[in-house]
Amino acid sequence: ALGIAVLGSVATYFYRSSMMASDAPLAAKATLNDAVIAAGSGSPTWLELARESAANGFALNCLLAAVGMTVLALVARKVLL
Repeated sequence: ALGIAVLGSVATYFYRSSMMASDAPLAAKATLNDAVIAAGSGSPTWLELARESAANGFALNCLLAAVGMTVLALVARKVLL
């Protein structure tokens, strides 16, 4: 559970730091869901940045999880063999 919390925090930090430089409303800078709601039926330019930021945060999480699992597998192999 701690690993999931850490990965979620990393993704949120990455998203919010990517969105801070945009001209999006403050509500849109919190989460992707809030950005979609703030955009309404329009398609503002910052909405694409929000989508890219969320996708990049997810990709970063996948990379961190893969590295973590590899390290844990190597530790387990060392301990068990």
